[in-house]
Amino acid sequence: NPVGVYDYTADVQGMDMLGTITITETDGEYTGSASSDMGTILLGEFVIDGMEMSLVGEGPDFTVLFVLVFDGDSFTGEWDADGMTGGIYGTKR
Repeated sequence: NPVGVYDYTADVQGMDMLGTITITETDGEYTGSASSDMGTILLGEFVIDGMEMSLVGEGPDFTVLFVLVFDGDSFTGEWDADGMTGGIYGTKR
């Protein structure tokens, strides 16, 4: 179950960006948010396939696609925002 609060580290142009991802579920629909020093974005368009989850974050002037693979209380994956890409990993609190 991916619901929870995760501390994450994302590789952004060779630098670590730290933050939190919060995932909630109501009646089978997932929503959430991602927060960092850059601000908070809303997460939606969740698609779950086994242990893999894709989701979309909408910022004020960008869209970011996350593809996360869960293993217990942690995940690894990648993000793509308008052609910029990087790795991401996180652990549930």
